Amino acid sequence: MDAITENQEIVDPERVDGTGIYDIRYHINLIDEEELIGEINSIKIKQWPNTKQYRGEEIDLSKGIITAEYESGQTVDIWMNDPEIIVEGYDKNQIGPQDITLCYADKTIEIQVIVEVHEHEHIWDGGTVTKESTCTEEGVITYTCTVCGETKEEEIPALGHEYNNDECIRCGERIFVENSIYVTNETILTGIKPNTLISELLNNIRKRFNVSIIKDDEIITEGKIGTGMQIQIKENENLIGNYFAIVIGDCNGDGESNIKDMIKINSYRLYGTTNNFDEIYQKASDVNKDEKIDIKDMVRINSYRLYGTEF
Repeated sequence: MDAITENQEIVDPERVDGTGIYDIRYHINLIDEEELIGEINSIKIKQWPNTKQYRGEEIDLSKGIITAEYESGQTVDIWMNDPEIIVEGYDKNQIGPQDITLCYADKTIEIQVIVEVHEHEHIWDGGTVTKESTCTEEGVITYTCTVCGETKEEEIPALGHEYNNDECIRCGERIFVENSIYVTNETILTGIKPNTLISELLNNIRKRFNVSIIKDDEIITEGKIGTGMQIQIKENENLIGNYFAIVIGDCNGDGESNIKDMIKINSYRLYGTTNNFDEIYQKASDVNKDEKIDIKDMVRINSYRLYGTEF
């Protein structure tokens, strides 16, 4: 037992005044070990060690002191790094708080230490793809620091379509339109401007496809294309595409973008719900494409309504 000698100063090296003189916490008068009577009843902390430890290093409890109390009422103070004190539950590679147990003479006491990492420059590994990119969506690659385990993410660009005979070899997406005005994405067709006539949309679908515009289960051939209308595309009588139209700023399906749509957005913005306002109409309402439906979209619609400002 590495007992503290008579009149030895117990100091905390971290508490230093401006002169560099250590602050004396207390003095100890130790009873000679031969005079100790009986077994140890209990142990308790008299001076805390430095609870901050560092990853990869053995635990350092050299500043800590425990007091052992004997049946006789006598006490003896022992440094925590005494070889007879057994430390259990410490993992030098686990960052964060850890509850550890100090064992001495079959008595135990628990303390908590916090394992940190020395300041360092991150050394990143080669990265792991945690989300695969697709033709239309970005992926994610995650890098891990080999020193401290911290992670960072970077975006992997979307692959984009790679067409062969008008069909993407990766996702099967088909080219239906003559130009890039309209964009198909899974079950929707976007890029349609307000007041677009059905005839105009049909003129932009490649001629070899048969196209039907469906509203309320009926095929329509005249008027304006509106949000929520179904665009059914066939080739040689085989159904190859079934899309819902999204007209920019048309939140009620009439093919226009006006004060009625602003009212619809405002109702959704204030109360969160409104009739006939499912995901398709919500996508049409997000005219500035920030994935939010708010007053900014209303301002854009109003600017279009008053001044013809393009979306």
